Amino acid sequence: MGRLLPRTPRELARLIARLTPLRAEVLGGSLVLSRTDCATRTAAVRLLADGLRAALDAAVLVGPAPEGGLLVGRALPVAMPFDPDDFAVPDLVVRSAAGPCAAAAEPGGGLLGVREVLLAVEVVPRQEKAGEPGHRMDWYAVACVPALLVVDPRYGTWALHTGPDRTGYRETLAGRFGEEVPLPAPPGGVLATDGVPRYAEGAPD
Repeated sequence: MGRLLPRTPRELARLIARLTPLRAEVLGGSLVLSRTDCATRTAAVRLLADGLRAALDAAVLVGPAPEGGLLVGRALPVAMPFDPDDFAVPDLVVRSAAGPCAAAAEPGGGLLGVREVLLAVEVVPRQEKAGEPGHRMDWYAVACVPALLVVDPRYGTWALHTGPDRTGYRETLAGRFGEEVPLPAPPGGVLATDGVPRYAEGAPD
């Protein structure tokens, strides 16, 4: 029976992801669980994914793409290069198409290396506790993910963080829903945020 029990945080996260609808991550050695059944958040992620694909298509028309091209992936686990257990599951990533394909929402079943990730996108959950967005942002900076876009439907705002140096992101550009996000190259181009939904005040999701 003992052999069937998970022995590491990553194994436990993989088990939870298989048996429940929760998003399971290991950040800084701690297991972090979040809901994935919020209709507003799901709609925001879908709209942003469509916008990123449109931005990639437009970028190809004006300049050369990285070898193999770029893809938009959803719920693909990204490994921390300096820790055997840590991994994050961003809502969206722009990644190199030349890298191996990770199984969606399957921690441990194929993790993306940070060298494959050009942009991570996080949509802040309604129930996010104080301090959690900063902790997550620090994780991506330590992992040296080149760019992190944090979209917050609670307040109708977004923040693009770039220039990681393993202590934090050196540059931040903030805006509101309806304003375009200038994406760093690659992929370049702009991401429209018109129509990204906000959480309705007092709604249960």
